[in-house]
Amino acid sequence: MDASQIATLATCLSLGPMVLASYGLLYRGTRQGKDFWFGMSKPVQYVYYVFMALAAVGFCTFVTAYCARPRPTTGLFRWAWVAPVLLGVLLLASAGWSVAVALTDQRWLVSALLVVVAVCSLLLVAGTAEADNVAWYALLGVVLFATCTVLNDAVGWNANYLLRTAP
Repeated sequence: MDASQIATLATCLSLGPMVLASYGLLYRGTRQGKDFWFGMSKPVQYVYYVFMALAAVGFCTFVTAYCARPRPTTGLFRWAWVAPVLLGVLLLASAGWSVAVALTDQRWLVSALLVVVAVCSLLLVAGTAEADNVAWYALLGVVLFATCTVLNDAVGWNANYLLRTAP
């Protein structure tokens, strides 16, 4: 592993648990009767759950492939700082989103954090697709992750959230 891969792995191992812990706020709030689905029906929630599981597997697949294979010499990931910075921003924004939706009424912050995660996800897809040594499973993993973070979270959940919390 080179320095970028070590930094990427360290970023994921340090910030990943923080994201999972931040979801504890949502779980605790749900147990106290808060509806963080903002009126979405149970069947729609189940669709989201499926994509969340696929995203988790995809994320782990992408990170493992990035760290285990030689670092690309083309595209975004040719610069050693890109992957760890993108993943750091993405994970911090993900944790921030959980805290913002659970503890604040700052609609702009909740929405902006989801958009930051989505942009980082799209850049991960771009960097993976343009890499000279891309593995099919790395691309599949990051696409599954981005499907959830871009389409489900930043577009679908966010649209419903903004509609249901409009002043």
